[in-house]
Order: sequence, then structure tokens, then C-alpha cells
Amino acid sequence: VPYSFVVRVEQCNRHDPSFLDLSMMKLKGFDVAALQFELVLPQQLRKMDLSHNDIEEIPPSIQSLLWLEELDLSHNRLQSVHENLGMLSSLRRLLLNGNFINAVPDTLSMLS
Repeated sequence: VPYSFVVRVEQCNRHDPSFLDLSMMKLKGFDVAALQFELVLPQQLRKMDLSHNDIEEIPPSIQSLLWLEELDLSHNRLQSVHENLGMLSSLRRLLLNGNFINAVPDTLSMLS
């Protein structure tokens, strides 16, 4: 990765895999959409903050995070939301504000 750096990292318990805050991580010159999150993130992850990252497409691998309860994708460059996010049965909070999304798939209505 030629130019990647962390602008801000919240203080957290590094032994607690249930929360990972990447809210201000900038991965310049890197294809964020191609990241293989399931190879990097623990499957028991419950909260993920990917806000302010200029993400244009939600990585399909996020659907493998079956225990995910909160997903913050706000303030990115998303234009659509894949219907597979509706398969995340544990998802309780999905933040999409500050994107370019005109409609969300009906499958998201199944989330409680």
C-alpha cells in the first residue's frame, strides 16, 4: 500500500474484538472495495465504523460478519446498497447518511 496512514484512532481495548473504529482511516491509492474484511476482521465483530473513507462500494465480504450489530458507512461515496446486507440478521443499526444513495433494497426492511 503506497500511501496509507491513520488520521485518528480512538482509544480502545485492543483485546476486545467486539469493536473496531476505522472512522477516519484514509487508504489513499488503495481499492477499499477490494478489501477482504473476513480475512482481517474477527467474525465475532459487533460494531464497525467505516465512516469518512471515500468508499464507493460496500465490500461484499461484510456479509460474512454474521454477528455485526452496528455498521456505520456514513459520509462515503456510496451510490447503492447491496441487498445482501439484509442477510445480516444481527444488524440493528445501519448508518448511511452523507452518501449518494437514492433508494435502499427491500431486503433491508427485514432488519429489526
